[in-house]
Amino acid sequence: MDGWVVFFILLAAYLGLTIVLRARLREPKAGFELNGPFVMWRTQLGKRALEKVARPARFWNVVADAGIVLTWIVGALIFALVAFVCIVSIQQAFAAPASTAASAQPPQYLLGLPGINPLIPVGYGLLAIVLALIIHEGSHGVMAYASRMKVKSLGLLFFILPIGAFVEPDEEDLEKSTTREKNRVFAAGPTSNIVLAVVAGSLLALVFMGSVAVANDGHGVAIATVEPGSAAEQAGLQKGDIITALDGKAVNTRDDYVNDLNDTAAGQQIGIDYLRSGQTRHTEAVLGDRYDHIQRVAPDQNTDANHGKGFLGISGVPVSAIDAERDIFLHPFASPANFFAYNFYPLFIFRGIFADIFAAPYTSLFVIHGPLAALPVPVFFGLAAALYWIVWINVTLATFNALPMGPLDGGQMFRATLRDRLMRRYKVDPHQVHVERAELGGLKLSGRDADTQQKLDRINVVVKRTTYTLGFGILALLLVPILVPHVLQLFY
Repeated sequence: MDGWVVFFILLAAYLGLTIVLRARLREPKAGFELNGPFVMWRTQLGKRALEKVARPARFWNVVADAGIVLTWIVGALIFALVAFVCIVSIQQAFAAPASTAASAQPPQYLLGLPGINPLIPVGYGLLAIVLALIIHEGSHGVMAYASRMKVKSLGLLFFILPIGAFVEPDEEDLEKSTTREKNRVFAAGPTSNIVLAVVAGSLLALVFMGSVAVANDGHGVAIATVEPGSAAEQAGLQKGDIITALDGKAVNTRDDYVNDLNDTAAGQQIGIDYLRSGQTRHTEAVLGDRYDHIQRVAPDQNTDANHGKGFLGISGVPVSAIDAERDIFLHPFASPANFFAYNFYPLFIFRGIFADIFAAPYTSLFVIHGPLAALPVPVFFGLAAALYWIVWINVTLATFNALPMGPLDGGQMFRATLRDRLMRRYKVDPHQVHVERAELGGLKLSGRDADTQQKLDRINVVVKRTTYTLGFGILALLLVPILVPHVLQLFY
């Protein structure tokens, strides 16, 4: 079903739910709150658990201090990467506007919803998102308790699906705390996501990918697709089979397969040796005409040179390439190429550049060793895929939240740190500052004397202008590479 159809069905069901909730939210014990199109669910459940986890406060404070440094570094690196991508996209737009317009991505890519965004599978995506949100917000709560702050409530934010979780520290406790304590709470979210990603990635590499080896020692060509009605289908070949020989000649690489098939003629009968589920098999196939096939799929192409050449009717992937993909997950930091492929694996799968080694038929190309061999193959690779998506979602959430913009954790850290530096620069006496309720809600710092109030007013102006400028600047850097190709489509 088309992603947009699924989206609008879910949207209609969600809007119906909000109408029902709106009628029942007169009861204060409902625990739900409507905020525009969003549904917020608050609860007291889980507070005791967070408080117990936070009891070794000294340990968590040490971890949180390391998390502050980590979040600053990650935020700076992602900011630099976003700026670099923006600059490159602008250069490409000027140098090759037509090709830039052709590279515009569909709007589904902008939605981080599993099943709507074609890169994110529904099952694994939802599992990873839920775990990421729980660990992210739970860590904020643990650090709040470790810093002797009260927690008002926990909850989830819904828009069709759970799109966020939150832990609400007491506002006054948070405002009265030191900048270091604030940053410990803010940095806890990205840090916990990175830790979870490292744990899941280590399990995927050492436990799962370390327990598999490719069949046939990496030799042969694995069948990815079989054309209906072709010689391969009539010979009984299936997706996932590994061709090991053609007419007695060993097929170790893709070049072997292409060269051997180029030496055949249409109508010729050849013998094919192949592996299926680890067992060697043999079949005979009467080859079709490659020219006829190309004329069907690409009639405008000049294919005279293919007259009379044999055509089997499969698309194949070298088993050595499958082994190289396994190496990406086993050694993601072995080279820049492995690291790049690891992070962009979903896109490469979607574009057909890589085979999805976590799904059939490619899972049949592996042999599982060790204790995990007792697991059924679908279960083994299902768990491996789940671990990868836990890594991918948590890294994405952590790096985005580390950006110093708006209400993100990195933005909160930047605002608190900037205010602290300005308070020191203007020599504001902390004893002359008190926390009070603002007229429009929330809290604000007020001076106990005119001089302190004047300094605070000046600080508030600088903080507001700086954070707004930085936040909207980063937002522009994020949007330019996305919007420029769509704008160019209007002219090319």
